[in-house]
Amino acid sequence: MEHPDVRPKDIWDRAEILAKILGAVLLPVITIYIAYLLNASIQDRSARVRMVELAVEILKSDPSPSSPEKNYFGQS
Repeated sequence: MEHPDVRPKDIWDRAEILAKILGAVLLPVITIYIAYLLNASIQDRSARVRMVELAVEILKSDPSPSSPEKNYFGQS
């Protein structure tokens, strides 16, 4: 038996229910994905900084005199 004050659910009521379910599922997934992208970006930037620091250290260091390689002008 139907209550007289209860109205039947229309398309907007069903859309609201679906939106709540999707919001509850998608919000954490999207948050995790954004956190992953930020973490990957930070790690990439950190690796680039380390590579630049290493390159600067190599360029600052004196070449060893026992190195068999020739310098830029072809002199040994």
